[in-house]
Amino acid sequence: MSSSASRRLSLIAAAVAVPLIVAGCGSSAQPAAEVTQPTGAIELPNQPAPAAPSPQQDGLVASDPFADIEVDDQFGNGSSVAVTSVLLQRGPAVLVISDLSGQVLGTKKVTPRSQPVSVQLDTPVAISQELLATLYLDNGNGSFDPSKDTPMIDDEGEPVSEDFDYVVQ
Repeated sequence: MSSSASRRLSLIAAAVAVPLIVAGCGSSAQPAAEVTQPTGAIELPNQPAPAAPSPQQDGLVASDPFADIEVDDQFGNGSSVAVTSVLLQRGPAVLVISDLSGQVLGTKKVTPRSQPVSVQLDTPVAISQELLATLYLDNGNGSFDPSKDTPMIDDEGEPVSEDFDYVVQ
């Protein structure tokens, strides 16, 4: 065999051997395509992660895409609040009037499409201020209990509430 033919044969052998050597570098005990877990590793199922529970699933809020409150700015002697309308699909609900610090001033049980609603305040308003009307899904006893009644949220995930100015005269 001539030196030129011998050199060609060596180059061909090298060209075939290099990919085989590279493929065998992964693991000599296992084929290159197989992947093994390290000893003690926990294999997780190939499923999407579960979604985090939403507040609706936990019972922290009550979703009602049709819920709405309409309250106009108003004046009065501080003993009651006039709510123009309450719309809700779920019910019954409790309409809660509070000041901006969160102190509950008065409550009233409402049903779908209550118009108008007058809420007698248990704690009269002494000075002019901004107040808040908020809807809660009633737990069935007809009175407001913040530990048992759940805040209602609308279709955008926002609490169903309306702030308004109350001027004491």
